[in-house]
Amino acid sequence: MANTKLDCRQGQDFHLDEEGANRKPRKRRRLRVIIPAYPAFNVYSRIARTTTALGPVSVATSVQEMEGWDVEVIDENNYQRSAPRNEAGLPDHEALQKSRPADVVGFYGGLSSTILRVYELARFYKERGVSTLAGGQHFIEENIPEALRNGIDVVVKGEAEETIKELLYAFEGRLPREEIKGIAYLDNDQVIQTKERELLRDFNHLPLPDFSLVRYAKIRIFPVGRVRGCGMDCEFCTVKGKPRYATPNVYWPKLPLYTRPLEPGIFSLLTIFSARIGWKLCGSAISCAITRSGSRNDSN
Repeated sequence: MANTKLDCRQGQDFHLDEEGANRKPRKRRRLRVIIPAYPAFNVYSRIARTTTALGPVSVATSVQEMEGWDVEVIDENNYQRSAPRNEAGLPDHEALQKSRPADVVGFYGGLSSTILRVYELARFYKERGVSTLAGGQHFIEENIPEALRNGIDVVVKGEAEETIKELLYAFEGRLPREEIKGIAYLDNDQVIQTKERELLRDFNHLPLPDFSLVRYAKIRIFPVGRVRGCGMDCEFCTVKGKPRYATPNVYWPKLPLYTRPLEPGIFSLLTIFSARIGWKLCGSAISCAITRSGSRNDSN
């Protein structure tokens, strides 16, 4: 089996010096983010064929801004058109890797029922010399060592928009792995967990999720998230902590960018908010709708 440990040496510098010299040629690399297939029909199966998971797309979008990196998302539950498939009808990752080789593959662990598929694909890619990452609500406590011994090189704990960029710098040799907050990895068969990463609180600077990165998918319902965390502390749910909100005046104006009139809908991940926040959202939505209507009338 190939050695796929992330190279975290500081030996390479890809920046220009003061004279603009000594710039080393940069090979373009690719990150592939995989949303694993459900093992069987479930309550999400039908809608999954028309939408996708917001978290992996948000993480992929943050990488899109990095110099020297291409990124794509493969949603195995929304995998249509002329997509290559294997004999079982699942995405053919051998064909995907031949046509568009990935240097690093990240796996979405949002549902525990999909984790066996995550491990299956992680081993597949590791055997081909590809570095593997994983994140999502499944990876807590004893699940972290399990993942690291089932084909995952690095587990990302918590939010990943900033962590993923640092991990790719580590892959390039520009940042020591042990300095990256919010990850876990094996070192001499010992599980190393770095310091916790601070939760994101300013969502307004994050780029709008780019759903065009999801290859071979047909998306008709676009997920939009404004709230992270939840204070209800439900026993069955892994989403915990004090809610953190994007401001309404930033949140609503983004929505028209997803759709054209009379075309695909929007599924908003608005879980729980106060009456005060709710009124602000409604006011912003009405203002946004009026602006859109005026723009369409002006164009006519």
